[in-house]
Amino acid sequence: MAPQLVQPPQSMLARQGDSGLFCVEAVGTALLPCQRLRDGAPTAGARGPLLRIDAAQHADESAHDQVEVSNSPGRLLSPAAQRAVERSGRCTPWPRA
Repeated sequence: MAPQLVQPPQSMLARQGDSGLFCVEAVGTALLPCQRLRDGAPTAGARGPLLRIDAAQHADESAHDQVEVSNSPGRLLSPAAQRAVERSGRCTPWPRA
């Protein structure tokens, strides 16, 4: 079975200096390697379903955060999510339109 997303990446807003955890869940046959993409380019060292950002800074922001999941039957690119960092407040889900 080709990969399918159960939980795609979610847009998040984190307070500067706080940690952020971004996760995805996929199903399919065999191993499902994940590669995080930030603005279309692979994120170094981010090859799993979880991405933890410690001490979030504005450099951690991304307008186009995706995950590529693959196995022998197929490849899937997730919808894009956004990561934003604010100077005050607490970590909350991105406001929905």
